[in-house]
Amino acid sequence: ARRRKMAARMRETRVNLSTKHGSHFVFSRELGRSFALARKNGVPALILLALMIALVATLWLKVKEVLIWLVLMTAALGLNYACAKSYLNQNEGNFDPNPWRKRFILIEGLQGVVWAVLMVLVMHAHDESANTFVLFTVLLVAAVCTLSSSHIPESVYASIAPMTLAVVLVTQFPPNAK
Repeated sequence: ARRRKMAARMRETRVNLSTKHGSHFVFSRELGRSFALARKNGVPALILLALMIALVATLWLKVKEVLIWLVLMTAALGLNYACAKSYLNQNEGNFDPNPWRKRFILIEGLQGVVWAVLMVLVMHAHDESANTFVLFTVLLVAAVCTLSSSHIPESVYASIAPMTLAVVLVTQFPPNAK
């Protein structure tokens, strides 16, 4: 009798973990919901952060370059906001969170690439203070991305990897001095 009970509990747990109606599936949806809520609520703060960083970047870059970057960043953040809002508007009933997870990771990667573009542009200024600015900007943006994207660890990597790679490449293979 004890073995039958244990076997029944094992089957029930296996079904819960492998079906769309199981607890694991519900957990993934709720994790996605937490991520989307954090992203949706965090976008206004990220826009302010991008504005402040862009303002400081004008010390080393032309205003036109910074404005182009700011438009790209605003577009990436807008896409992030729209995707999060769309996820939150999904019917609670029966939708698969996995495609959404991939979208979130892709959008975070895009946002990381846009941040990386600014880092590379500023590092081309060949100024020690510009390099210090890049270091602190990367740390600040990485901290914000980590905190707001921690519900989906892959999205943290997707947002931080482009910045890290850009800084490492420019540091290891510096462009010709002006």
